[in-house]
Amino acid sequence: MNIALPRYTPYASGQHKLSVGLQPADPHHWFEPDHQWAEQMANKAVLLRFRHDAVVAALPGSGPAQEELLGRMWDHLPLAFPGRYQLEPEGMRLRDLHPGGINDNALSAIDRAGRLVQEDVSLLELRKGAYVLTAASLAAPSGWHLHEKLGQPLLGIHAPVPGYEAELGHRVQRIFEGLRSDQVLWRGDFFFFT
Repeated sequence: MNIALPRYTPYASGQHKLSVGLQPADPHHWFEPDHQWAEQMANKAVLLRFRHDAVVAALPGSGPAQEELLGRMWDHLPLAFPGRYQLEPEGMRLRDLHPGGINDNALSAIDRAGRLVQEDVSLLELRKGAYVLTAASLAAPSGWHLHEKLGQPLLGIHAPVPGYEAELGHRVQRIFEGLRSDQVLWRGDFFFFT
């Protein structure tokens, strides 16, 4: 059996330090379809069909941010991955397996965005001075449930992370306050079950 090694291995050195983990991303490749595309998209399709409310959720008022995200994805994906995505007059067309519904205007924009890529898609918006999780399509969370975190600020979302508030909370808030709309950052999420 040929097993692909993980591309991102922050603990490969054997050392661990609690860190923000945000890094600049190539603005031309802020999604990374990989060898698990078909399997993960098939899993996402099953979850969307049978557990939709556990996978997709949004707060009232998040519609404009959802639409902005979906629009940026529609602009980006056909340029970055022309062999997989094609924008046509009737909407987006994927040449590979996907969960369907990507052109269904009856679905929320965050739902449609999540159906385009194998990654989870989450929106954080500034509300009352804090960045709050306002919408997400989350098929593969790391030990948490979307409805527990929806509407929570960053500190609330990360409350179970030992040391987050004391060591990282204020630094993360400052990073978010300094973000520009043209910046693309990525963060890997590592979770180990024992």
